[in-house]
Amino acid sequence: MPDPSADAVPEPGPGDRPPPGTGGGPPAWQHLSRWIDRFERFLGGTFLAVIFLLVLTQVAQRLTTGQSWAWTGEIAKYGMVWSTFILAGHLLRRGLHLRLDVINRWLSPWADRLVTRLTDTLVALICIGLTWAGYGLVTAPFVGNAPASGLPLRLVYLISVTGLALTAIAAAGQAVFGRPAVPQPADAVPATPLEGAI
Repeated sequence: MPDPSADAVPEPGPGDRPPPGTGGGPPAWQHLSRWIDRFERFLGGTFLAVIFLLVLTQVAQRLTTGQSWAWTGEIAKYGMVWSTFILAGHLLRRGLHLRLDVINRWLSPWADRLVTRLTDTLVALICIGLTWAGYGLVTAPFVGNAPASGLPLRLVYLISVTGLALTAIAAAGQAVFGRPAVPQPADAVPATPLEGAI
């Protein structure tokens, strides 16, 4: 009979890095960050699946009947916006956003961490401001419905505002506890400083 302890996962030691996507910090923050990350990935995947199915429906209708329902294109567009906002926090947490590392190449590790913390603080503040402004749209009395699908625009705005709020939480956590350890692929080529003057 095989030994069940052979399959046990070793407990992390004090020198081990936190799992990617958690950002370090206290265990409660790590747990919350992992839960939010799973939630964002679930919603983002759901929206992407809805986009795929609606666009597939449009293509099939145009090939067979020459026409398509207008509401399918409208909801597919909203789904693209929703997936963008919902997945922004996940991408920030994983370090997958587009960024320019021109200045960071010449900074010391301490200065690089300082610039990174300041950047995350700025992102958090901007997202908090946009969340506040978006909340004004969600609660506005004049919000109607989408023209083709009849979808309440409050829902359209609410999902985008939720994505901004989740991004603000991710950026604030990184500003306080530091960025997560992002695993590098085994075949990754290390970045080299730019040669010559800029």
